[in-house]
Amino acid sequence: MSGLRIRDLELDAKHPRSTVEQTVVADKGHQRIEPPKDYEHRGIPIPAFVARLFRAQIAGRDVDAPVFYGIRTGPSLRNHVYRVRWFDAAATAVGLKGLTPQQP
Repeated sequence: MSGLRIRDLELDAKHPRSTVEQTVVADKGHQRIEPPKDYEHRGIPIPAFVARLFRAQIAGRDVDAPVFYGIRTGPSLRNHVYRVRWFDAAATAVGLKGLTPQQP
């Protein structure tokens, strides 16, 4: 999700989707952009209700901008911050404490 750019979203399609073309890798406190695992670009369906949320999130922003960004870290949201500040609390709230996000 850190590597997701506005240009990677197809929100106005009949079946909204996201294209995975890059990923952000954390290495010794630094981030770098790399191709996805196995260099495999892929599309991921986006539910209509999420597409509506994305539209609000990205309104008026440049197509090369990241969809998610860190207030302190700038362009790319760091995985640790995402997990500690949002994901873990959301998983616990729905009764899934300890849930770990996995790539398909």
